[in-house]
Amino acid sequence: MADVLTPEQIQSNERFSAAHVRAEIEEEAERDTSEVLMSICSFVLNINHRYTCFTRPIIEFEWNLHDLWYIVIISASATPSNEAG
Repeated sequence: MADVLTPEQIQSNERFSAAHVRAEIEEEAERDTSEVLMSICSFVLNINHRYTCFTRPIIEFEWNLHDLWYIVIISASATPSNEAG
């Protein structure tokens, strides 16, 4: 398998991320920030498992990593300052 994604694959990942992953995270953040924290844990475990157990190039996980950072940012912005830490 090539270590480079085609432009079509990149666009497909972008569309999926915007339409599904990020929309769901934003809804979770509006309801309950603890759900967002569970999503962070799930993403980390999922990415770690797939990367360590399969011989796929890291480039295939790029959008998962972008989504993980998006979740962390949403979680930080949705958490009241008196609840942080």
